[in-house]
Amino acid sequence: MTNEHLIASREFEAPFVRVRGRLSRNDDVRWSPCIRTYRQPHGLQLPDPVEHVDTIKTTNWTHDYWILFEDGQGNVLACALAQPDFFAEDQEWGTFVQRLPYHRQTARVVLRKGSKEIGVLNVTQKLPDFVLHHPIKTRDIDPLGILHLRWEAKSGHHKKTPYTYYVRFSHDYEHWVRPGVNLRKTEFDLDLREMPGGKHCVAQVIATNGYQTAYVETRPFELPYKPAEILLGDTSGPLLFAQGFSRQHGPIQGENITWLMDGKKIVGMGSTFDVRKLRSIHRLLVRVQEPSGDIVSMDLGLYDGDTGLIVRPRAGF
Repeated sequence: MTNEHLIASREFEAPFVRVRGRLSRNDDVRWSPCIRTYRQPHGLQLPDPVEHVDTIKTTNWTHDYWILFEDGQGNVLACALAQPDFFAEDQEWGTFVQRLPYHRQTARVVLRKGSKEIGVLNVTQKLPDFVLHHPIKTRDIDPLGILHLRWEAKSGHHKKTPYTYYVRFSHDYEHWVRPGVNLRKTEFDLDLREMPGGKHCVAQVIATNGYQTAYVETRPFELPYKPAEILLGDTSGPLLFAQGFSRQHGPIQGENITWLMDGKKIVGMGSTFDVRKLRSIHRLLVRVQEPSGDIVSMDLGLYDGDTGLIVRPRAGF
């Protein structure tokens, strides 16, 4: 197969960059690859890094950590606070994460403690360059099975900085899930049976070389709609628990769960139900309604409202 038949990577044009790493109590820094993202920054942002560059580099905020994007001449392009998080007092390493506006000219990602530079991640302005080998055409995709994603980095473009890959999926180009993260291999098997259904589904492989980010995308394909499932706790009684899970919408709780006596009368709403509310023997049914309005029901059997326990058939019947 020649390259003309493959799907080539292109720039992932998200407006922000996620910066993440680990920091020791002695201010040793270990960087994770940066990646572009649509998620907005959190925490305090300086209004204009150009106006505040002297303040950033000279003021000794001894307890503050700052992430800076610098170009090749040392000019600050973006900056933000990034306080490390140590989960316990005796933990040697903590984590830091922040999102800053993307700048193509960035040559260095810098972590400062006050005016002291304690960590530098040198990055390239070249985009990751890779191609999707499979699937190339929609007919290569089995909507009821496994999507075998296979790709390859172009020769010579990732020798100094190996790419890190991510796989994400959408059923509508608005809501995305990321089933594959921090991949170094150039293959991933995506189980489409676990993905939400839709008429315009796509899978993407995203690559970062430490800062710059590119992606390849499959041809759009259709997946069948996945009805909600009912997840039950112990059904012996007297206290019952149920909730719904939809691959289309996520967890379903609260008033979207109803309990029905004899399949008709609503006797409870919410994830829990005390069977003793029935007061006598009745058949109990639980119903889950999705945000789309679709309803899934399950017959739980007969329950004794006096004891709150399920009524089991006698042996031999």
